[in-house]
Amino acid sequence: MPKLRRLWGLFAICAGSTVTAFVDEPIRVKNVLDQPGFPFVRILGACDITSRGATCWDTEGKPFKSLGEWITAYYITNQLNDLTIKPGAKNRWVAIERESGDSIGSFDQSALRSGYLGGFVKNWRTNTRLEWVRADIVKDNKFTSVPMSFREELPPVRLELKRGATAQVGDHLITVIDFGLRKKSKEKQKIDAIGNREKYFVRLKLNKSTNGGYPFDWAVVLAQDGSQIQQVDEAGKPARSGASQRLLQSVELSDGSNSSFDLDYKTNVQPRFIGSLEFKRSLTRQVVFEGIPIDPNP
Repeated sequence: MPKLRRLWGLFAICAGSTVTAFVDEPIRVKNVLDQPGFPFVRILGACDITSRGATCWDTEGKPFKSLGEWITAYYITNQLNDLTIKPGAKNRWVAIERESGDSIGSFDQSALRSGYLGGFVKNWRTNTRLEWVRADIVKDNKFTSVPMSFREELPPVRLELKRGATAQVGDHLITVIDFGLRKKSKEKQKIDAIGNREKYFVRLKLNKSTNGGYPFDWAVVLAQDGSQIQQVDEAGKPARSGASQRLLQSVELSDGSNSSFDLDYKTNVQPRFIGSLEFKRSLTRQVVFEGIPIDPNP
C-alpha cells in the first residue's frame, strides 16, 4: 500500500513537495537546452580554480576571461564558501547559466556542502543565475558531461465530479466513487486559523496498469463554469471577496493494494459547486550536457 506521507502534496494549490513520474532515457544535448516544456539552460564552459583565481574557457576551448573574473570575485566576497579540491586529480568546474526561477533543476545546499557545487551567483544576468559544478573527469578523456534533472510539464487532465465518471491519467484510470458531507468521527478535521474546516469529501479510486509512480502532482478544483475555486464562504460556496475563506484541501489513503487504491480528497467546498478536478502532471526528465572540454585550447 502506498505510504500516506507521499501523498499529502498531491492536492496542494501552491507548488510544494510533489510526486512525479520519471523517464529513464535521458535527453542528450550539447551546450544549450532550449526546448518547449523545459527551462532555459546553457553550458558556458569550464574552469580551473586555484588560489590565484579562476581561469575559464568556453565550450569551444577559447578563453572566457569575464567568466573567470565573476567566479574569482565570488570567492573574494564569500569568504565562508570554501572550494573542495581533490589532491592528485585534475580539478575542473563546469559553469552553467540557467533561468533564475528554475528551482527543479537547481542544485541545493547539500550539493554545495558535498563539494559538487562550487558556488553560484543568483543575479548574474537578467533573469538568470550562474552556477559551477565539479566536472566528472575520466582518465585520458578530453571532454566531460553534466547530468541534470528537470520537470517537464504535461497537459492537465480533468475529471468531472459525477459518480462513476472516469479519466485516464497516465497509466492510471481514476474513477469518482462518492462525494458528500463527511461523517462525524473521532478524527479531528483540519482547521485553519479562522476556524475553516474540511467538511466534505470526494472519494476516488485509482487503478494502474503498470508499476509506475503516481500519475499526477496535484489537483485544482474547478467550478461548474471551469474557473478555479480558490476561496469559499462559510457555506462552502465559491466566493471572491467579503468574508471568504481560503480553500482547504488534503488527501488520505483508504485500503488498497499496489495496483488499486482509494483516495479521500477532503475539502471545505461543497461538492455541488465543484464541476471537476483538474490533475496537474509532469515528468522528471534527465538531461545530459555533453562535449564540454576539460582543458582550454593550446
